[in-house]
Amino acid sequence: MISNQIYAAMSISFKPNKVKVVLLAESPPAIPQDADVSQFKYFYNVDYINNQKDSLLRETAKVVLNNDTLSVRTKEEKLAALNGVKDAGIFLVDVVKYPINKLNSKKERKQAIIGSIPALIGEIQELNPEWVIIALKSVYDLVKPELKKAGLPIAEIPIYSPWYNCMKYKDGLRQALCKYDNPEK
Repeated sequence: MISNQIYAAMSISFKPNKVKVVLLAESPPAIPQDADVSQFKYFYNVDYINNQKDSLLRETAKVVLNNDTLSVRTKEEKLAALNGVKDAGIFLVDVVKYPINKLNSKKERKQAIIGSIPALIGEIQELNPEWVIIALKSVYDLVKPELKKAGLPIAEIPIYSPWYNCMKYKDGLRQALCKYDNPEK
């Protein structure tokens, strides 16, 4: 699938040499029909620069880089944010490798997520992270039991979407990263 190759090509240069933390998201967004890369809102797309809509990267980088004024309004800012996340050993992985955000029903989305779990487990095992953080409560509820059964080191903290509540997202991500840094807490 061509879109999968586009996502992989965008993310590969931001993959840490040693992945310490896998941050799981649901799926990549759909590629615009006109294929204008600058309008393609994807975590690893350095050509998409819209600080208001790029909330997953912006809010993640704010937490990881401990910088609440961080912006991704320019390509340089976005590159700095992505490289900072990479330098921290964090790599975002989509559970489903194709866009499911426009599917007609929640049932279809749920089936796509559940159907992707076996391949996801293999991908995470290959990355061999020290910690896995699931970055959406709806995804957490579906994938956590199977990832845990596979023996993966899962943060037991559901994180809410940054699109609905940036503060809850950042608080959840901070808690999950704190547990990674201090497992006894």
